Amino acid sequence: MREFVLETHTFHGTHTADNISLELKRITEEWGITEKVVAVVTDNGANMVAAVHKAGWRRHPCFVHTLNLIVKDSLKAVPEVVQVLERCSAIVSYFHHSRKNTLCLNQGELSLIKQIVDALQPFEEVTREVSSEKHISVSNVIPLVSLIHRAVSACERQSNSLATQLAQQIQGVLKPFTV
Repeated sequence: MREFVLETHTFHGTHTADNISLELKRITEEWGITEKVVAVVTDNGANMVAAVHKAGWRRHPCFVHTLNLIVKDSLKAVPEVVQVLERCSAIVSYFHHSRKNTLCLNQGELSLIKQIVDALQPFEEVTREVSSEKHISVSNVIPLVSLIHRAVSACERQSNSLATQLAQQIQGVLKPFTV
């Protein structure tokens, strides 16, 4: 498997599905490869999904982008995680403006931060693996989804609320990446 950049230029106009589709078609026609396109990998933006559909090609969601959406949505969905992350942000902001260390996290908050790190660790590892240009990442996707699922399930068994939210997101969002 090889990859090539066919064209890089400024995209003028609005990024509508119609405009993107026309531009993709123009580029592939210019290179004489329109009929050779098997699939297109894009982010999950509605305009990109629709553009590839309008072009008549099969579309696959970007695996790393999908992982990122799962993590972001899950972090926002667990109230105690939102609260402790806001508190951490306030502490960091405070220390950027002061040399005093009167703001401290309590033991429960420190424990929650450890749970957050534990739940997110497999996502960091998988993102690093898939982002590597040394490997053909598409062949790794199904095993990596399985790895994430097992790791998150292990955290979930330890009553990790973020892991529970991540597991729910994984079931729905990563379904296209499983067998």
